[in-house]
Amino acid sequence: MFVNLSIPTNGKKVTENDTLQLILSDGIHHASKKIIIKYVAIIENNQIITPHIQCNESKPIPIKASLPTGGNGSYQFQWETASQPSAVFKKAGGLDTIPEFVPVALSDSIYFRREVRSGPCSHISGIVMLRVKGSGLWMGSHSSEWSVAENWCGQHVPLPETHVVISGGVPFSPTIHGSAYCGQLELLQDA
Repeated sequence: MFVNLSIPTNGKKVTENDTLQLILSDGIHHASKKIIIKYVAIIENNQIITPHIQCNESKPIPIKASLPTGGNGSYQFQWETASQPSAVFKKAGGLDTIPEFVPVALSDSIYFRREVRSGPCSHISGIVMLRVKGSGLWMGSHSSEWSVAENWCGQHVPLPETHVVISGGVPFSPTIHGSAYCGQLELLQDA
């Protein structure tokens, strides 16, 4: 039987195993048991790299994460999703037990986290949102021309009421020759 115990170490890093001899006696008979205490480092560096905004219903981009440290050095992963950060998280489905995760094509934004297990230890990453947008998301996959439909998610040039989002990490940044319209323009930090 394995028991997960947390033993205070007063800030010292403990790397060696220890033993404990347990002796039970009724005065006449006695039994002893040697217990091996194995110290396992806590899991650290379980971080998800915040993904770029994605076009709805398009081929998803893998969600990248750091390689964890600690535990016993052998890791199992479980990706989980929820519709809100305060909602109950459930298994993501698909190939959700690998270090990086590729979600299915999404139509709405969703929240992700990753649980890492190693030996008796487990750690849940922080929560990140995978933002998904349809019409008005600049993809810049064809050229830098604002007025070319193939550069936009859903292949629709923005209308005067369209909320436009421009992010970085795209092949071409937009340029406007003549006139262009949008209701609101949002430039993401990486644009």
